[in-house]
Amino acid sequence: MKKLLIKALAPLASVAFQERHVARWSNDGEYRLPHELVDAALLELELALTAKAAGQNLEPRQREALTRCLELLRTDAGATPFDASDVDELIHHNEHWRSIRERAAEALETMRISLSEWERVNVPASSFLLIRNAPALPAEKFSPEQFGRAAGEDRMRLCAELEAELSGRLRSGTDFAEAAAQITAELWAMGHDLWNVHRNDERELWAPDSATSPDTMGISVELYRCGRAKVSWVHARIQSAPRSK
Repeated sequence: MKKLLIKALAPLASVAFQERHVARWSNDGEYRLPHELVDAALLELELALTAKAAGQNLEPRQREALTRCLELLRTDAGATPFDASDVDELIHHNEHWRSIRERAAEALETMRISLSEWERVNVPASSFLLIRNAPALPAEKFSPEQFGRAAGEDRMRLCAELEAELSGRLRSGTDFAEAAAQITAELWAMGHDLWNVHRNDERELWAPDSATSPDTMGISVELYRCGRAKVSWVHARIQSAPRSK
C-alpha cells in the first residue's frame, strides 16, 4: 500500500516532476496530464482509507493527512478544469493546484517520505526548479563564461571561491540530498554542462559530458555529505564513467 501511495502522491507533490512531465514532453516520453495525476492519487487514497487491511496499518496522523488530501482532491477535481488550463500557469500560479500539491506533500511527510529524496532518485537534476529557500548563486560571478574567460591563477581563484560557497551551502543545510540537488540545479540553470558521474549517500560528482562532447572544457563539482565541496577545471575527455543528467 505504502509504495503505491508514494507512487501516486509524489508526482502530485513535486513541482520538479510536473515541470518535466506535465509542462512539456520529457526526453523519455512520459507525458502526464494534470487530471491523470489527480485520478491516480484519488484511487490510491480511497483504497488506503477504505480497505480494512490497509487502514489498520495507518497511524492516526497519517489517516488524518490522507483524508484531508482526499477531500481536497474530490472537491477541486470536479470544480477545476485542470487540463484546460495553461500548464505553466497551473503549476506555478494556480491556487487550487498549489493547495493540492501542499496536501500531497503533507501526506508524504506523515508517512516519513522525503520528497527531496524521491526527486533526487526519480527526477534528473537538469529538471529541478530553483524552488528551495537557499539564495541563488551569483551568475555574474560563477557563470561558464567567467570560467571560460579566466586563465591560470584567475581560474584557480574562481574555482576556490565557488568551492567555498558550495561548502558553506552544504554545511548550513540539514539534508545533503536536497542541498546537492539545489546546487546542481542552480549550476545547470546557469549554463554549466554538468552530468552525474558518481553518486552515493556520501558523495556526488558532476562533470562535463564526455559522451557527446569529448573536447568540452568545464568545471567538475564534487559534493560531500561532511560539508565539503571540491571544484576543478577539467577536460570532458578525462571523464569516462557512465553518467546521467
